[in-house]
Amino acid sequence: VRIEGAADLTWTDTKVSEDLFKREIGKNTIWVKDGNTVVKEKQLNAKPIQKIKCDNKISTGTEFMTMDIECIQEEHKFKPYLICAYNREYSIKSYVRDANNRLDVLDMFKNFIEQLIQLKNIKYIYAHNLSGFDGIFLLKHLIRYRDAKAHPLLYNGKLICINFTFKQNGKNRTIIFKDTLLMLPYSLRVLGETFKITTPKTYFPYNLQDINYVGPVPAFNLWSGISKAEYHKILAEFKNKQWSFMEQAIIYCRIDCIALF
Repeated sequence: VRIEGAADLTWTDTKVSEDLFKREIGKNTIWVKDGNTVVKEKQLNAKPIQKIKCDNKISTGTEFMTMDIECIQEEHKFKPYLICAYNREYSIKSYVRDANNRLDVLDMFKNFIEQLIQLKNIKYIYAHNLSGFDGIFLLKHLIRYRDAKAHPLLYNGKLICINFTFKQNGKNRTIIFKDTLLMLPYSLRVLGETFKITTPKTYFPYNLQDINYVGPVPAFNLWSGISKAEYHKILAEFKNKQWSFMEQAIIYCRIDCIALF
């Protein structure tokens, strides 16, 4: 169809079925059913991929941190009880207290977020398996935080990162949570061995569910992925000392953060 004159409009109508046709006008396509527009399409010009310049500056590590969340299983559900974060300048933690057999998880996350936003230079937080584990717990509590907005970025149903924007001194500030497992798709233990880091991942009795436990070293069957030789080293270390769940969980979680960093 062409309308001649000053407008000089041209378009093409194509019958698709008895009640449906499409109208193509330049780079636009309009689908019309029973006289009503149901879909509009537009071809957008995309810029070609450009080569970016490599940043030759090595990060000092002051603008990002690594984090880890530890959980126990309660009624077949994972319940967080500890969060740690680390970089060369800062180390923060938030531990839940068990009161009347209930975990005060809300206060734990609130305490962690409030500590985090006080660190003025931090722009990025990395967690190993953010998309499959840590981010699931974290996002729920970031959304609840007052005077802030949490924007998750999803791709094919997978959580890629979380942009957490909040007010600080009258200005908007954003901290971005990212997943290192999407960049380095191996376990933290394997990565530590591969990169020969000086603070490798340690061991913890994941099958022990009492976060207030203090006593002898937990039995071998309560530990995960540990050899008999490593277990006997721990027994020797605590030969004349009490083993505290809270103290050892904080040490274990912090070492994970250091190893990831």
